[in-house]
Amino acid sequence: MLNIFFSPSSLESRFRNEVREFLRKDSPKGLQDEDLIRWQNRLFGARLFAVSYPEEFGGRGLPLFYESLLQEELVRSECPQLPSVLGVSMIGPVLLKYGTAAQKERYIPPLLSGREIWCQGFSEPQAGSDLANLQCRAEVTADGFVLNGTKIWTSMAHIAKYCFALVRTGEERYDLSFVLVPMEDVKISPVRQITGECEFNQLFFDDVFVSKDQLVGEVNNGWKVAIATLMYERAILSNSRILQSETLLIRLLEIQRRKRKLMGPFAAELERCVAKARQVRALALTLGHDSLDTVPSVEGSLVKLAWSEHYQDLTKLQLKIGRILSVSESHDGAEDLVRAKWLQEYLYSRGRTVAAGSSEIQRNIIAERLIGLGKAG
Repeated sequence: MLNIFFSPSSLESRFRNEVREFLRKDSPKGLQDEDLIRWQNRLFGARLFAVSYPEEFGGRGLPLFYESLLQEELVRSECPQLPSVLGVSMIGPVLLKYGTAAQKERYIPPLLSGREIWCQGFSEPQAGSDLANLQCRAEVTADGFVLNGTKIWTSMAHIAKYCFALVRTGEERYDLSFVLVPMEDVKISPVRQITGECEFNQLFFDDVFVSKDQLVGEVNNGWKVAIATLMYERAILSNSRILQSETLLIRLLEIQRRKRKLMGPFAAELERCVAKARQVRALALTLGHDSLDTVPSVEGSLVKLAWSEHYQDLTKLQLKIGRILSVSESHDGAEDLVRAKWLQEYLYSRGRTVAAGSSEIQRNIIAERLIGLGKAG
């Protein structure tokens, strides 16, 4: 079987072995929803989750590189995507960087344990990719803010307790503020995706009050905080998303092991996918040695772009393999369920090159800020 992982050095082996021993005793395989949240809490209790967070919040203060090692071991155990991945990868680091002491103490521990799920309130129906053109307004009052407007494509909002939102607090283009919004007063409307699921939601703010102690940074200076959030998303969250593509690749390699003759036509393509997986992982590891104290550079766009397009290639290959296997094996109904799941994964993968900034946006960022080509047009 082809190996998609990197061999650990002696300095990393102890951490890997500790994670493996935990996973051997307490496997996450097949867990969903509340059971998975409880499992994440056990992982966090063993100080094996969010290990790059400071020790005072239950982490270990390790370099971000160790988050990559953790992800590799979760892949080996076929762990589903963890429920609080958005919060841990985005709002948690932002609060560590820009939050007050009270905000850190209040929000970070329940975020890491999984007791409180977060969603992101950035995108709006009329703003498109021009985030700074958002129109959800926040009237500044003596006690805080009164929000009116809407957000869309809000993942996990239906189970979230809080939303970190970028809102307009002035008339100039970048007069934006970054606020933490309790979800109990927000109206939520599910948005059905092409997969048939309703992971996305539209949010409606109708005179929703947010107290002034839930402002992150300063009034009209939220753009800086939002950009940092996007940097964390493209670097750290994309690294976490690698869990999805590598789990899928392991599944295809296992099929190859069991049905090598049937898999012959796909051998070269599968080997290319293994090589690409190693390239994506190597890129993520190269960019993952900084701490959470440092906002990731625009190089995170390289990880996000490479991973999302690789994931789409994998789901396409999986569909092609599924068509061949369905012809060769007896039909007992189980194959229909497998093919339906694989089709759903392919449809889901289409959104990965849009979320966190489309591939076109990422290529523009790379061209302008890394290569120095300047703005197009």
